[in-house]
Amino acid sequence: MSAELKRTLTLYGLIMVAVGSTIGSGIFRTPGSIVAQVHLPEYAIGLWILGGLHCRGPYIC
Repeated sequence: MSAELKRTLTLYGLIMVAVGSTIGSGIFRTPGSIVAQVHLPEYAIGLWILGGLHCRGPYIC
């Protein structure tokens, strides 16, 4: 008794794949340019943490 799932991709699913790909590629492209500008990995990590807190800030309260 095996039920096969129907393979479908809706417009919403296609949009989510495109958005995820765009955001995902940016995560790997950005750190190199930031480290090149600040010259210290500690500053780059600090900026990364501050950016994450900045994005998360409105959702904490």
